Amino acid sequence: MLVRLLERTTLSALIKASTAVADRIDFLTALEHLVFAPETKPRVKECDELHRILEDSCWVFGEEYALHVSDRSLHEVLVQHCRLLGREAPAPGPVLREDGRPGRVDLMLSRAARHRKGERHHLVVELKRPGVILGMAEFSQISSYAEAVMSDDRFRDPAVTWDFWLVGNGMDDALRQLAHQTDRVPGCAVWAPTFRIMVKTWGEIIEDCQERLRFHSEQLEYQSSTEHAMDYLVRNHGDTVAELVGDGTIPAPRHTGATVTQ
Repeated sequence: MLVRLLERTTLSALIKASTAVADRIDFLTALEHLVFAPETKPRVKECDELHRILEDSCWVFGEEYALHVSDRSLHEVLVQHCRLLGREAPAPGPVLREDGRPGRVDLMLSRAARHRKGERHHLVVELKRPGVILGMAEFSQISSYAEAVMSDDRFRDPAVTWDFWLVGNGMDDALRQLAHQTDRVPGCAVWAPTFRIMVKTWGEIIEDCQERLRFHSEQLEYQSSTEHAMDYLVRNHGDTVAELVGDGTIPAPRHTGATVTQ
């Protein structure tokens, strides 16, 4: 089997593909630990840790997305929106929320439509730290971003649709009722022809990612552990989680180098 594979690809490509799958499995295990484990859940912050870790792993929100804005203003979202559509720079003036304040977006991702040439879909993600129970106050924030975008003529384009995601560990009863209505997909709190506002939990997002990886992980026969996942996290995001390692919330990396004896 290996000989046949090497007739069609290289050993380095096989190693790279296997490593990519293992790294994704470890990342999901690490993310699950950060947002759910009793010792890490109260300590993880959305800006200093969660946000920075996810910047490099936007595949969590969908394989087809690419990151274009991270922790920038709504006006920067407008600039990137125009750039992606091949437009000139937008007319001057800030993009403001209904209360007159400029919003600051955690992540803006975008993808081109696969089957409809010229169409594009943007995704704006608002992250909340694991200790926060999502409620109407948090929902009002993501709603204000959607309203600012939809009411600004500079954003308008018939070929563009938008999703606005509010992401956290859980939600209160009022928000759960709003986000789970019988005539909409689960999590959809607001639906309109050109945009949706979704409320997503980390449990749902992680489960969806695990399902996408299930076939590859089974073929690779690889199962992550908390120890492997934390090693991966420190190895790839050491600066981001340095405070969590320093106070013992996350264990320091193990020494995994092998010693060869003769």
